[in-house]
Amino acid sequence: MIKRLLFFLVFCVSIQAFSQCPLSISVDSVSCAGGSDGSITITPSVAGYYEYNLQIWNTTMNMWTPFGTIYTGFPSYTFFNLPSDSFRLLVEDTLLTTPPTGCASIGVVIPQPPPLDAGANGTIPVCENSPTFD
Repeated sequence: MIKRLLFFLVFCVSIQAFSQCPLSISVDSVSCAGGSDGSITITPSVAGYYEYNLQIWNTTMNMWTPFGTIYTGFPSYTFFNLPSDSFRLLVEDTLLTTPPTGCASIGVVIPQPPPLDAGANGTIPVCENSPTFD
């Protein structure tokens, strides 16, 4: 009985600590196939000083690899110039406890738009934000 009570207490405390910083995530896709102008914006619902650790899936090594880390007390943060790929976002509120308590580990995908195709009239569409060749 004591073991079950202890497990319940530890489980509830860990769930409560883990859910201290609910997040809102928004994703902007890349504008062209092969582009790198996507973004991920993270907005916690509770004020704090957060560490945002963005990781990208490395298919060669078959593991998550660091892509960028930021420490900030701003109410939201945006990672810019991202390619279309699978990302993992690890968030910690560094003010809650020492050592920091993990808040979330969220998988995010920036989708790849379809490649451009010449139309029936033979015109080649130009992608927004892409270089033009004269």
